[in-house]
Amino acid sequence: MTDTCGVCNRPLLDPESRAAGIGPTCARKFTGGHGTAGSHQLTFEENDMTEQPKPARYRKLPVEITAVQLRWSSWSLVCELLGDALLAENPDGAYEIPETEAADTCGEPGPGYISLKVRTAHDELATVRHGDWIIPEAQPGRFYPCKPEVFAATYELADTPKPAGRCGNDPRTVLSPGDQAAVTEFKGYLAEKRRADEAEAVLAETKKLLERRTTTLRKRAETAEAAIKRTVDVMRAYVVASGGAGVNPKQVIDLLSPTWPNGNHEAPAPGQTETRSDRCTSKSRP
Repeated sequence: MTDTCGVCNRPLLDPESRAAGIGPTCARKFTGGHGTAGSHQLTFEENDMTEQPKPARYRKLPVEITAVQLRWSSWSLVCELLGDALLAENPDGAYEIPETEAADTCGEPGPGYISLKVRTAHDELATVRHGDWIIPEAQPGRFYPCKPEVFAATYELADTPKPAGRCGNDPRTVLSPGDQAAVTEFKGYLAEKRRADEAEAVLAETKKLLERRTTTLRKRAETAEAAIKRTVDVMRAYVVASGGAGVNPKQVIDLLSPTWPNGNHEAPAPGQTETRSDRCTSKSRP
């Protein structure tokens, strides 16, 4: 026996509940109101319904249809799509309607526009007016009309890219010649700008290359100039020491490296300079 309910831990007041270990309220909850659960019965804890999963969302798979818009320019396609159903539902042929009754004039001149009947999958006759789209049902000889604005918002061409129009789906909304010319001009501007950017990048790279080349040449010229100055100073010292009158430029060049200005530009040793100087001086005397 126990003094508290084994489910809700509330105190048990009557002997039957104490003997069962469960209060009458909890017993009815798990047995459907038929008394205390027996030893052969299963009991379950309460399940919070807020934790139940929500219904999943599903997306309808895209389907492709065949459709023709009712207008003068596509009359041959309408006849091909309807086939025998055209005369079956319109024994007197299609009839003309005023512009006010047309779903869309499609930019075609009036005053008369087309209208005809088609039989739907519910075996009812439906009226198709100029500008409406005709869509075949799965059942042969059955069709249903679709308003142009609904068709444009629901379908798009499956085998060709979208027209470059404002609405995207309606072939009548392609760009006007003026808009198309503006687009073409803008594309030309983008191409010209791309070429100019590429030329500017090449020019900048060439400028950097020339700057590096100029720096290299300037350093080589400075190195050569310093070498010449050192050689001239050495020659002057030798001339003063030998009692000569001046410096022979040819001797300066001879003292430089044979690969000048790509050599090391170092002045020759004093012994070599004296020998070459004496030889040049002796050759210059009469």
